[in-house]
Amino acid sequence: MKYYLLLSPIILSSFVSKGQFTCSTVDLKPTITFSTNPIVPILGKPTEISASFEYDSRKAYNEYITLTVEKFSWSGGGISGNTSKITVNPTFVTTYSCEVTYYLVYSPDASNIQAARCYITKTTTVVPNIAPFAIAGPDQTIGCFGGSVQINGSASGTNSPFTYSWSPSTGLSSTTIPNPIASPSSTTTYRLTVTDSKGLKGADDVIIYVPISDDSPSIEGNTSVYRPCPKQSARYYFSLQSVPSNATNFAWQTDFGYISKLFYTGSRATGIEITVGVAPLPEVRVATISGDYFTVTCIATYPCGNKTGTKNVNLEFPVCAFPRDPGPIRFPQQALTLEGTSSKTLAYPNPSTGTINFQFILDHPSNVSIEILDSFGRSYSKNNLGLMEEGIYSENLEINQNGNYFILLNDGNKTKLTRIIIAK
Repeated sequence: MKYYLLLSPIILSSFVSKGQFTCSTVDLKPTITFSTNPIVPILGKPTEISASFEYDSRKAYNEYITLTVEKFSWSGGGISGNTSKITVNPTFVTTYSCEVTYYLVYSPDASNIQAARCYITKTTTVVPNIAPFAIAGPDQTIGCFGGSVQINGSASGTNSPFTYSWSPSTGLSSTTIPNPIASPSSTTTYRLTVTDSKGLKGADDVIIYVPISDDSPSIEGNTSVYRPCPKQSARYYFSLQSVPSNATNFAWQTDFGYISKLFYTGSRATGIEITVGVAPLPEVRVATISGDYFTVTCIATYPCGNKTGTKNVNLEFPVCAFPRDPGPIRFPQQALTLEGTSSKTLAYPNPSTGTINFQFILDHPSNVSIEILDSFGRSYSKNNLGLMEEGIYSENLEINQNGNYFILLNDGNKTKLTRIIIAK
């Protein structure tokens, strides 16, 4: 015989207890049985727990015992109802306890009636189906452009095994394993979706950062220069058009002249001065070239290797106003000098068809400007060169109209005037 619901308790006030009759006098083997154990509902969806009470009814009959169930009592979190069936909605693993209260009445004859109130308790554990916890792993940065990293994905949950799915698939060695190799060409956010054996899903994201590309350095500077005349030197300047932020260092080379100065941006050399001609120190090696050009090279160092940029510079042959063995430097008679000047100048060719190479020597550091005046003293053009160190310099000037002109060199203290004729 099974009892699932208590319709109404029996009032025992008319029973008279005699002797030592107790709940254990006769073992009727009372038991509580649950609908399922453990119970595994879907997380967030209420579920029902059903308990049934059973005993040995044949033995109770033979022993003149009547059993009546009084009530079902439950304990645990989030219970709705308090009968043989309850509704629960746990968010984590929860144990519920069911206690059944029942009466035993022993009545072998009308003159001998005894009763006892008895209890039995049993527990059941509810394990909710929690969605799997997807772990895409920590964000990572690829050390080198074009490199790769391994993503450290994983999953945890109560319903293994798990299946894995990554998106997007671009740059991944596999989309169905937890730890694929990622080789994206740009910074990418990947999403890991984990599905458990119950079909529940969890997701997590990871960002793979990609550095900017390791570009070859681009060099700016003159594309054509004049060779210096005998016993003279010239300086040429070259620098990077843009400075790659991920390059750690720049090394410069030239096959003509020598690098006399480095210009820095922070700790990196981003520009150079090349001196061609008379070396200031005897131990400085002056390279030679083949052909009518020389090459400036910049080697950029990146975390994963080097990239090289080059610039070819054409060499023009100047008209030098020196004899084969010039001895001390002399200048042509048309180079008119104002008294007291500290600079020497040379303009060639003269006459010219419009392009003049203007060379000058500074005896001390000076703020230099070059201005072209026509025969009436009117300004044709002016170029402020700024502060320049002591040495020999060369500048290319352009005059587009025929006539007599004067090149005015101002070194900050004195001026020098050089006459030039343009005849096209």
